[in-house]
Amino acid sequence: MKQQVWQEAWVVSAAAALKAAESVDVLKVHVVVDTGLGREGCMLPEALPLAHAVPNPFFITYTLFAEKVLSNAL
Repeated sequence: MKQQVWQEAWVVSAAAALKAAESVDVLKVHVVVDTGLGREGCMLPEALPLAHAVPNPFFITYTLFAEKVLSNAL
């Protein structure tokens, strides 16, 4: 299961909770980027810091135009 995320604070808290619990689980996330409709997601300048906050970036997925931006930056 992947959690949709758009706030870095949530990612940091979830990763810390897994570490504190000495869990072997991996944090799998779907980074949600607002494409301009203002519904949900982080703004594009926040996407890269959010992606870097994920402990194991192998488990990041993302959609729409963010794919080109984030795949080049990761």
